[in-house]
Amino acid sequence: MRRTSGLFSLLLLLPMAGCDGVVSPADPGTTLFEVEYVNFAWVPTWQGFVIDSTGATHSYDLKGKAWNPSNADYPKRTELLAKYATNSRPAGNVDPATFQAMRDRAGRAAAGPLSQPRNRCADAGTIAYSAWLYDPEQDAFRRVLLWQEGDVARLNESSDGRAVAEWLRSLQLLPGFQGCQP
Repeated sequence: MRRTSGLFSLLLLLPMAGCDGVVSPADPGTTLFEVEYVNFAWVPTWQGFVIDSTGATHSYDLKGKAWNPSNADYPKRTELLAKYATNSRPAGNVDPATFQAMRDRAGRAAAGPLSQPRNRCADAGTIAYSAWLYDPEQDAFRRVLLWQEGDVARLNESSDGRAVAEWLRSLQLLPGFQGCQP
């Protein structure tokens, strides 16, 4: 129990860590962007990149362990921070003006319809490009799927969703799958 409370205290302090940690203050305007690769077909893999609310980019790697938030549709801030803190490394920054523009578009993309899932590539895993929007009513984050490729492909069909997905893809944080796009 003592170790658990120590870990919880560390997670509460993580946002104050500055450049070395993912920053995501829980205010109504908080938006995070994520590019993640998940595959459990051969070698369990769960890794990716997060762009925090300051525009700093961090890589993370769960080393094959699954991420199981209490509510997958609305994970708590501490659950996302724990995910992103696992084997985290700074990976750069995005342009502040572009970040703000994409943050605004992500909010509008939340209303966009998703295409029907298409089975594209067996055992490739999935690469998902998402925005996480803070929902003060839930005191949690809501995933807005923008683009997903690999085993199951789909995309956010709104113009805002496509624009944010294209921006995230242009950052080339993860190599894509040829022939496995939506």
